[in-house]
Amino acid sequence: MKKNIALLAAIMLGAISASAQEAAPAPEAAASEGTALSANVSLSYDGKYVFRGVQLAEAIFSPAVSLSYGNVYGGLWFAVPAQNADDYVNEMDVNLGYMYQATDLLKIDVGVTRYAYDEIVDDFMDNNNSIEGYIGVNADTILAPALYVYRDFDLENLTFEAKIGHSIEVANKLSVAIAANAGYVMPDDEDADDYVYVGAKADLVYAMTDLSSASVGVRYASASEDYLGKHSDENNAVWFGASVSTGF
Repeated sequence: MKKNIALLAAIMLGAISASAQEAAPAPEAAASEGTALSANVSLSYDGKYVFRGVQLAEAIFSPAVSLSYGNVYGGLWFAVPAQNADDYVNEMDVNLGYMYQATDLLKIDVGVTRYAYDEIVDDFMDNNNSIEGYIGVNADTILAPALYVYRDFDLENLTFEAKIGHSIEVANKLSVAIAANAGYVMPDDEDADDYVYVGAKADLVYAMTDLSSASVGVRYASASEDYLGKHSDENNAVWFGASVSTGF
């Protein structure tokens, strides 16, 4: 099944990339026609897969596709283990959301994500998978601060997360993108521990075109519990990652 997931992701990426190259109008034309549909395709590599302070795999490849039309957006994101693959499962996240411009400064974001593992085609609604709803507030100011609340209805936990991010141009077509987040996870199970996590990353980004870019950078994660490391026996981790993306 792991080979099937990787093949599915590769086919999907190739098809959408070809469509973008053949059918996408020039940026000026798209703007003049008021085109509301946009898409992005990316392929990333990370030396570790850490999600909310928990390491879920070692090195992974992450193909992704996102679409937006007006205020509505959605996408697919894959985590395909690239190191000791037999020790981990594949993951596919399906996301659908709505971003609402509440004021000139604030946007309200609501949506749902389905996390599916391994047998994603046959057992997409299996109990081993989970569904999560979220709501967030994004501010259009320096550092783009955001505050989100997530509720996983199957894992039965509540997560509060704050995020910031900023991009600094350092040369023609070259910029540094930085981001950080901090969160607090509260399981419903009284026997499970609440925990705090933080994360940060810095990427050097090269804009190949107005719609395509490549990046490489460093990531950091920490948690108040020992949820990091191959055997979940550490609470700090540093690794490198790289990504290429294109859109239309």
